[in-house]
Formats: sequence, C-alpha cells, structure tokens
Amino acid sequence: MVRLKLQRIDEMIHRLKEEQLRTRHDEARVREIIARLNHILQLRRQIERRAFLNPELLPRN
Repeated sequence: MVRLKLQRIDEMIHRLKEEQLRTRHDEARVREIIARLNHILQLRRQIERRAFLNPELLPRN
C-alpha cells in the first residue's frame, strides 16, 4: 500500500514539474505549482515515515 501511494505521489510530482517547465513565463502559476510541489513533497515524506499510521508523527497546526 505504501509503495502504491509513493508511486502515485511521484507521478504527481513529475506532472507538476513538467507543467512548471511549460508555464515558466507565468510567474503566478509557477508560484502555485511550487507551493503545491512543496505540499506534495511533505506528504511524501510523511508517507515514507509511515506518519499516516502514527498520529504523533503528523505535523500539528
């Protein structure tokens, strides 16, 4: 299950990086993509650490 989640996240990261290259002249869109990438990368790290299985490892808001 973890491997499948990581694979899907990696696909999302790849698509966003491609979109970032295509829209590199639209600064507002690039900022949106970077923010989304950062969020997805944080999610990926949580999955790698299995944080979704342990509520104590999740970031607190």
